[in-house]
Amino acid sequence: MLRTLSIFSLCLALFIPCGALASEPLALLETAAQADDLLQPGLENYRVRIETAKVGEMIERMTASMPKDVPRPPAPVISKYWQRGAPHSLIVAEGEASPPYVAQMVERFSSTLAVELNALLLPADKIIERRELAASASLKTTTVALGNNTIQRVRIEFPAPTDLNQAFYKTGIRLPQKQIVALTFDIDGNSGSINELTILTADRLLLTAEIRYKQVASGYLPERIQVTSPDGHIDDLLEVTFAEIDGFELPKRIVRFIRRPDLKDELDVTFSNYLVNQTLPEQVRQQLTLGN
Repeated sequence: MLRTLSIFSLCLALFIPCGALASEPLALLETAAQADDLLQPGLENYRVRIETAKVGEMIERMTASMPKDVPRPPAPVISKYWQRGAPHSLIVAEGEASPPYVAQMVERFSSTLAVELNALLLPADKIIERRELAASASLKTTTVALGNNTIQRVRIEFPAPTDLNQAFYKTGIRLPQKQIVALTFDIDGNSGSINELTILTADRLLLTAEIRYKQVASGYLPERIQVTSPDGHIDDLLEVTFAEIDGFELPKRIVRFIRRPDLKDELDVTFSNYLVNQTLPEQVRQQLTLGN
């Protein structure tokens, strides 16, 4: 019910007839994306400490050639800053001054540690790029009955292999961005959320991302994304465990598995010491606003 009301309110706010939204493929996608922006109203920002064993492992590898009597740098204190409306989160190493290679290591982790599952698909800051790409593509919708539910399927076929440049999804789930020939989005009729994305590349690589959600008072939070290929060679998983902090559902743990012929990796990240809706340092606010 809340989801239905939020979508209806969005139609009124944009002066777009809801019937028109239902018939326009791209508008269907944007409605799903904009409904995600309405999640957890009142949550404006947070700072949280991030911990992962990967940091210590990387420091150990980076210092392996150093003499044994040379002190190793301590693992940095890593903080994540999030602000509503900012194009990206900010990951920084704080505390004592760290060697340059430690800062580089944290930067390497940033793309994974800064991931926001509800912003991975149809990022709000790429709406203009999406419209431009869709203008030259073939778009169509179909409705699929599934028990007591219906799925609105939006198919986008590009006239030539296309570089999406993160217009339809971000890089946090390791989906290809270049040489894309077709995309298919499945929108759940009950929740209004995208529960499946299929990607076809010019070299005939077919990948499917399945998204599962946690229901909260204001909508649905993505909590599990699995990326697979039909031949089983690719089987990635990104899963979030949430905890209630100051009345909001926030990540407590993220586990990511990558299983591909050229890469096997596992990352386990925990989040603690949340500071919610506090005044952020000016430098942090500037970096969040600029997306740096």
